Amino acid sequence: MPSVTWVRVLKAQKASEDRQKDLEKDLQKSHSEVSGLQQRVSMIEKHLASNQSIRSFVLDNTSNITVPGNDLHTRNASAKFYVWNDSTLSTLYPDE
Repeated sequence: MPSVTWVRVLKAQKASEDRQKDLEKDLQKSHSEVSGLQQRVSMIEKHLASNQSIRSFVLDNTSNITVPGNDLHTRNASAKFYVWNDSTLSTLYPDE
Protein backbone atom coordinates (compact mmCIF):
# COMPACT_ATOMS: atom_id res chain seq x y z
CA MET A 1 0.00 0.00 0.00
CA PRO A 2 1.43 3.41 -0.98
CA SER A 3 2.51 5.78 1.71
CA VAL A 4 0.76 9.10 2.35
CA THR A 5 3.78 10.97 0.96
CA TRP A 6 3.65 9.01 -2.29
CA VAL A 7 -0.09 9.75 -2.67
CA ARG A 8 0.60 13.48 -2.17
CA VAL A 9 3.32 13.37 -4.82
CA LEU A 10 0.97 11.69 -7.30
CA LYS A 11 -1.80 14.22 -6.60
CA ALA A 12 0.63 17.12 -7.01
CA GLN A 13 1.92 15.66 -10.29
CA LYS A 14 -1.64 15.23 -11.61
CA ALA A 15 -2.51 18.83 -10.62
CA SER A 16 0.63 20.06 -12.36
CA GLU A 17 -0.23 18.15 -15.56
CA ASP A 18 -3.79 19.52 -15.51
CA ARG A 19 -2.48 23.07 -15.05
CA GLN A 20 -0.05 22.60 -17.96
CA LYS A 21 -2.90 21.45 -20.20
CA ASP A 22 -4.97 24.50 -19.19
CA LEU A 23 -2.05 26.81 -19.95
CA GLU A 24 -1.55 25.21 -23.37
CA LYS A 25 -5.25 25.74 -24.17
CA ASP A 26 -5.00 29.37 -23.06
CA LEU A 27 -1.92 29.84 -25.25
CA GLN A 28 -3.72 28.41 -28.31
CA LYS A 29 -6.70 30.69 -27.65
CA SER A 30 -4.39 33.70 -27.35
CA HIS A 31 -2.69 32.82 -30.65
CA SER A 32 -6.10 32.65 -32.33
CA GLU A 33 -7.12 36.02 -30.89
CA VAL A 34 -3.85 37.63 -32.02
CA SER A 35 -4.30 36.21 -35.50
CA GLY A 36 -7.84 37.61 -35.66
CA LEU A 37 -6.65 41.04 -34.51
CA GLN A 38 -3.84 41.03 -37.08
CA GLN A 39 -6.37 40.26 -39.82
CA ARG A 40 -8.63 43.11 -38.66
CA VAL A 41 -5.72 45.56 -38.57
CA SER A 42 -4.65 44.45 -42.04
CA MET A 43 -8.20 44.92 -43.37
CA ILE A 44 -8.43 48.43 -41.92
CA GLU A 45 -4.97 49.38 -43.23
CA LYS A 46 -5.89 48.15 -46.73
CA HIS A 47 -9.17 50.02 -46.59
CA LEU A 48 -7.48 53.24 -45.52
CA ALA A 49 -4.72 52.81 -48.11
CA SER A 50 -7.30 52.37 -50.87
CA ASN A 51 -8.88 55.72 -50.05
CA GLN A 52 -6.06 58.11 -50.94
CA SER A 53 -7.81 61.19 -49.55
CA ILE A 54 -7.93 59.73 -46.04
CA ARG A 55 -4.38 59.82 -44.73
CA SER A 56 -4.98 59.36 -41.02
CA PHE A 57 -7.64 59.50 -38.37
CA VAL A 58 -7.71 60.12 -34.65
CA LEU A 59 -10.23 58.71 -32.20
CA ASP A 60 -10.52 61.40 -29.56
CA ASN A 61 -11.81 61.12 -26.01
CA THR A 62 -15.37 61.95 -27.10
CA SER A 63 -15.48 58.90 -29.40
CA ASN A 64 -15.56 61.10 -32.48
CA ILE A 65 -13.26 60.61 -35.41
CA THR A 66 -11.33 63.52 -36.84
CA VAL A 67 -9.40 63.24 -40.04
CA PRO A 68 -6.68 65.87 -40.37
CA GLY A 69 -6.67 67.83 -43.63
CA ASN A 70 -10.12 66.76 -44.80
CA ASP A 71 -13.53 68.38 -44.64
CA LEU A 72 -15.51 65.57 -43.05
CA HIS A 73 -18.53 65.04 -40.90
CA THR A 74 -18.01 62.84 -37.85
CA ARG A 75 -20.41 60.65 -35.95
CA ASN A 76 -20.25 58.87 -32.62
CA ALA A 77 -17.86 55.99 -33.21
CA SER A 78 -18.70 53.71 -30.32
CA ALA A 79 -19.79 50.86 -32.61
CA LYS A 80 -18.74 51.88 -36.12
CA PHE A 81 -16.57 54.46 -37.81
CA TYR A 82 -18.55 56.46 -40.37
CA VAL A 83 -16.41 58.65 -42.60
CA TRP A 84 -17.84 60.79 -45.38
CA ASN A 85 -15.41 62.09 -47.97
CA ASP A 86 -16.70 63.80 -51.10
CA SER A 87 -19.46 61.43 -52.22
CA THR A 88 -17.88 58.31 -50.71
CA LEU A 89 -19.11 56.71 -47.50
CA SER A 90 -16.61 54.36 -45.92
CA THR A 91 -17.68 52.24 -42.97
CA LEU A 92 -15.17 50.41 -40.82
CA TYR A 93 -16.31 47.86 -38.27
CA PRO A 94 -13.67 47.77 -35.52
CA ASP A 95 -15.38 44.98 -33.58
CA GLU A 96 -15.90 42.46 -36.38
